[in-house]
Amino acid sequence: MEKKERMQYFLERANALLGYYEYEKCSDYIQRALEISGLNLELAGKMGKRTRFQQRDIAQLVLNAISLTKGDTETVSLSPIQLAVMLAIFRLERRSEHCDELFMEKADAYLEAIIRQRRCWSVQATALLARCELERTRNRRVERACAQSELICKLMDGVDDETPDNVKMVRADLVLASGLEPFWNAHVIHAETLRSLGCTAEALLIYEKLQMWDCVIDCFKQLGQLEKNSKTSACQHIFGQKMLQLEKKTVPDVETLQIRSTERTEEILSRITSDLS
Repeated sequence: MEKKERMQYFLERANALLGYYEYEKCSDYIQRALEISGLNLELAGKMGKRTRFQQRDIAQLVLNAISLTKGDTETVSLSPIQLAVMLAIFRLERRSEHCDELFMEKADAYLEAIIRQRRCWSVQATALLARCELERTRNRRVERACAQSELICKLMDGVDDETPDNVKMVRADLVLASGLEPFWNAHVIHAETLRSLGCTAEALLIYEKLQMWDCVIDCFKQLGQLEKNSKTSACQHIFGQKMLQLEKKTVPDVETLQIRSTERTEEILSRITSDLS
């Protein structure tokens, strides 16, 4: 098995373990992939401008990635699989560490080093989505996060994308190794970013499409329209829960939702309880 295939296998195993919160095993596979990659990663401080809008140099944290296999002594253009290794390290730290100011600086350094390379679509999209998720709480960057997450969602859905099919197939390279989020998670990130901007009505449409009724109810509450729209959203959730609970023969969990705003909703709940008893 070639080095790239071994690294890809280790990264896919690591991403799978990360989904089941097996952080120690995940870290072990990432370290094995890192050893094969020949990368030397080190964080360092430097003066510079992170964006074109900055007027003066400021202190910032940067990631220096040195490829020892090529005998390089400074940051070079890395291969897509090496970038996937860097991304896996970030994703593990994102899941296992507290999200404080220090971590946000480290996250900026990792993601910026990956994004500026632009070597692989799946790695690039994963890094951009991760950055959008972090930046949705930052007032100065939330608009960029919203625009980028919307574009990625459109590309995943094939909306306004006239790229030939053979080129689209190339995007599938390293999808599992990069840990690219499925399309519904990408839409959730976009919806959360919209809510951060105050575009609750637009986020509501996405949540309804994904049938995330808890988030739908939260949006109605935020819009002050819970009582007005309880029949359209809450009832759909109730009937969906009823179909599932009829198979399991258990008491539905719909009572935990805050949907008792109208007498009609209470009547539906009583009917469901009587049908299951």
